[in-house]
This record gives sequence, C-alpha cells and structure tokens, in this order.
Amino acid sequence: MPEAYLTNRAKKYYFKKNYWYVIELLLYRDLDMLSNQNRSDLEYLLADSFHHIGEYKKALEQVLSLLKQNKSDRLYLLLSMIYESLGENNIAKEHYLKLISHFPDSDYIISAKIKSKILGQH
Repeated sequence: MPEAYLTNRAKKYYFKKNYWYVIELLLYRDLDMLSNQNRSDLEYLLADSFHHIGEYKKALEQVLSLLKQNKSDRLYLLLSMIYESLGENNIAKEHYLKLISHFPDSDYIISAKIKSKILGQH
C-alpha cells in the first residue's frame, strides 16, 4: 500500500471515528518504511484509537514507546488522558504539568492547565 494512500486512509477513518478500522489498518503494518512524519502521525493515531475504544493499556504501551523516540506535546496530552482513564489522576497531573513546562507554546497548554488544576482539587 503506497505511503500517501495508507496515511490518508488512516486519517480519513480516524476523523470518521472508526477507531477499530484504524487499528486494523495499522496494527500489524510495518511503518518503518514511511517518512518520519507520516510514521509519527500514524503511530499517534493508533495509540489514540486504542484510547478511544477503551484499550488503555495498549494505548499506554504505544505512547510510552513513542515518547522514547520523540517527546511531543500531543503525546504528553494523550499520555495524561490515558492515565486519567485508568484512574491514575496523580500521574495524569504530573504529565499535564510536564506538557506545560516543556511546551509552553503548545496549542494544548490551556487544556493542560485546566485539567491539572481540576486534578489538583481531588
């Protein structure tokens, strides 16, 4: 499957909220042959799709693996949301605070500040 076709197809179904299809499309595919940006995008979509269907442990494994390769604000946001979904609010708050301190210009900064404040009240 050509790179652009795979990337566009995964994004199309992700935005249609067909997370099961995204997982089926990407899970066993070798993404190492893709450009760094496309691989990063698809690996993120896979992790977020796991999160959306309630497969939090799989989402967590995926995000932690991705963070070893590349630290990004969207990965810290997703990691925080996964920990919240797992009921690990203290760990979630830690990662929201990391996002705030490491990525002060992030588009997610306001959400991270609100969430860390809410979690701090519990």
